[in-house]
Amino acid sequence: MALALNQETTREELRTLVQAWRDKVPARSKPVLRLVSTRPAFPAWQDFLKDLGYDATQHGWAGDLVRDASAVKALDKYLDTLSDETWEQLAEAVCEGVKWELEHFALGLAENPSSERFEFVLQSARLQELYNAVNADDISLEIEDAFNRFDRELETRRQKLQARISWKPNDKLTRVDPNVRARDYKPGRPHWLSGRLNDAPMMLGRKLTLEEAERTAIALEKSLFQHLGKSDVPRPRVTDITTQNTYFAQGQEPRVQFGQVDGAPGVEGYLKKAPDDGARVLEFPLEDGRFAYLMFDGHHRSAAQLMRGLKKFRKVTVMRLDDVEKTFGLNREEIVDAIRDLHTHLFMTDRPVPK
Repeated sequence: MALALNQETTREELRTLVQAWRDKVPARSKPVLRLVSTRPAFPAWQDFLKDLGYDATQHGWAGDLVRDASAVKALDKYLDTLSDETWEQLAEAVCEGVKWELEHFALGLAENPSSERFEFVLQSARLQELYNAVNADDISLEIEDAFNRFDRELETRRQKLQARISWKPNDKLTRVDPNVRARDYKPGRPHWLSGRLNDAPMMLGRKLTLEEAERTAIALEKSLFQHLGKSDVPRPRVTDITTQNTYFAQGQEPRVQFGQVDGAPGVEGYLKKAPDDGARVLEFPLEDGRFAYLMFDGHHRSAAQLMRGLKKFRKVTVMRLDDVEKTFGLNREEIVDAIRDLHTHLFMTDRPVPK
């Protein structure tokens, strides 16, 4: 039966025509009517967060989101619209995001600790509300633990840096001349009888202040936390390792022996004959786009280069954060210890440096 509809067809006529058509259709083939919503479907939860300006694949998104009251409100409404499966996915991402914020704060990576701690008191309350929107567990103990760890990390870092800066050799030295500055040192030639070079300056480099050391250590620890083991670690176009961007990280004491002792070349040996290789350094991409380097070994060779007046370190082996654990066996704890040992000065001594 053909239905010819036009503007003059009345509502009653249309109802009659439709009913006549239904009566002619066998019962088993009658169409099943389903309600189809005209409301557009919500995007996937990742896209929803991106629409708000937050990328859940990047660390720190949860902390940024809770600072925006309108975003929190929109997320709360969005949760009510989700299927169970999608809700669970978003809930898991929220929980991970909140716990990452606590872990990051607990590292104590704050140049202004008092301000950072006070701000996080407010931030942690917002994070707990966000967490409890998707999880009924109580995380107040985890928050308290984050504050305790924050305080411990600050104190531990400061004590280690202060100990490094304040250390001085106590031994009376025979081949160190306190009146000779490193930049005025002239290696000369080995004496024909003793085979020794000129006596050494007391210290190479300049001591950092505690504030300078803390800022540097925090910058390196931030880089470590962000990049260790990641495949997308930034690399410089040109690797340039100089006295301005390189820091020492060395054993028990910030010193190197000048003379050749018991077969050990010391700085003097490397002044007489340049070594075939150089120091080993770990590269850190910094937030401002620059790169810094932490020297793990090769201090005597590097000291000899400095005393020759060089501004750049030569024949350096560069370790990078993406594979330093796998290739060189340095784990996170060892790298953190080395960072908190950093210094830019080296004392000269007669005796071998303790391991």
